[in-house]
Amino acid sequence: MKAGSCIQEVETCIQTFRGHLEDERRELKKDESKVLNLLSAFYKKDSLEPSTDQMTVSIIFLYSSQLLFSVLKSCGRD
Repeated sequence: MKAGSCIQEVETCIQTFRGHLEDERRELKKDESKVLNLLSAFYKKDSLEPSTDQMTVSIIFLYSSQLLFSVLKSCGRD
């Protein structure tokens, strides 16, 4: 295999992966408002007043878990 064709294949894979990440980012943005609404409803229901930091940590954990799962799935390690 020639070096040029290897480079082209790698570039194609990178573009495909970027496209996948963009799709995932769009899906996560859609889910973000749903998650925030659910968290808001939960905290209002229980009359708790958690700090913004607690909510932020919860959201970051949720999205980092989803992103890790998506990356592993795209690498064929699901």
